Amino acid sequence: MPTVVCDWISDTAKDEIAKQKTADEDRMLALIEADPKASQAALAAKMGWALFNGDPHKTKAARCLKSLTSAKLIKTTRAGHHKLTPEGIAVLEGTEK
Repeated sequence: MPTVVCDWISDTAKDEIAKQKTADEDRMLALIEADPKASQAALAAKMGWALFNGDPHKTKAARCLKSLTSAKLIKTTRAGHHKLTPEGIAVLEGTEK
């Protein structure tokens, strides 16, 4: 029978999780810049995100894309592809304000 276990994490662990999320988003921005037409499955595969059965973890890629969209770093075109915004380009180049 499945169950849920909850445990407190330290501030250091929270910081590490936040750093990893930012690093993943930065890598995703670079992948989108290199291939704006890449699908969620292709992006997940390039990020190395896989499920236990080896399939690309498309849900994790979708969450990352949603986060980047919410932060206005990317936008989705009418064709369903992704495009970096000027803010996204600034983040990628390291010149964000």
